[in-house]
Amino acid sequence: MNASLPRRIAETIGRFGASPARGRQAVLNGMVLPLLQELGWDVFDTSAVVPDFALGRHRVDLALCGTPLARPHCVVELEGRWREGNAVAEVLPRARRAGVPLLLVTDGPTWRLFFAEDGEDAEPVFALDLRTSEDTAEVLDRFLSSGHVVSGASVKEAVMRRAIPRAWQRLVSRADGQLVELLRDEVWDSAGVRPDAGDVRCFLAEVAPGPRAAIPASGSGTRRRAHRRGTVTIEGREHDFANMKDALVVVLRYLHARDETFLERCAAHPVFAGRARGDRTRRYIARNAEVLYPHRPDLRQHATELVDGWWLATNSNNATKERQMRAAAEVGGLGFGTDLVLTPRPA
Repeated sequence: MNASLPRRIAETIGRFGASPARGRQAVLNGMVLPLLQELGWDVFDTSAVVPDFALGRHRVDLALCGTPLARPHCVVELEGRWREGNAVAEVLPRARRAGVPLLLVTDGPTWRLFFAEDGEDAEPVFALDLRTSEDTAEVLDRFLSSGHVVSGASVKEAVMRRAIPRAWQRLVSRADGQLVELLRDEVWDSAGVRPDAGDVRCFLAEVAPGPRAAIPASGSGTRRRAHRRGTVTIEGREHDFANMKDALVVVLRYLHARDETFLERCAAHPVFAGRARGDRTRRYIARNAEVLYPHRPDLRQHATELVDGWWLATNSNNATKERQMRAAAEVGGLGFGTDLVLTPRPA
């Protein structure tokens, strides 16, 4: 890591905090470009760090190409009071279609890096407030230094940090025999009683991490606090969720842990089988992702694995997800609003 990077971060934050200017150009010239230069980008070569880059029909503030005429490795979008709309929702799908793996969104003091393949509702690979975050220089160097970005090391790091919690999620949510028996043996060793396998499966469904569980961006062990949108309470047990997709996944996994026939029965329900709205070609729960999007392979990245062998299509709005949650409660024999409660209900 460039030894002068921490000092440059402190200097730019000092200048930014003292300046009354908060416009786009002030953010770009006063913070973003100086830090990118410190991270090894030649900001004076406009063919390598390209301003006002055309990404399809949309233009982004910067494209980090590294070498002239190369396809961008990362695009940068500035956000602030001068910008209308959601920078992530608008730019990330375009970046993915253009084959650009990384999107950096910044208002100057805060920097968020997204992996394009995660989709527009993704959690960032890292979210830093340069004024308060620890290990800022280390994280910026690891993910945004020109050497790491151009070599592909940053993308590999992002993929790894996405894959570890998802692999753990699949392991826990499957609640396979070996994991269940290990936990039963551990309880026996520590408490002298052996729990029922069904109770262990319900417990694993409850503690299974959500789709956006993340490990720290830095190596210090400091966790980024997850964004908590609300709580879904199932039979008195509370589960935090970040969005409606998380809440629906929690409910489906929980009910599957109670009854291994649940997903089979749920997949046949008109709401999940596409018949509720007259669409007989659309399925929302199936044994593989290809069945969910038979004619749109580009959308299969929106499929979420619930448990081993079962997939959920999540490319739908919140109203559809709420209908699906009501249907899941019906199939599982729960009362929506009594046995299964959303607090607060997502907008």
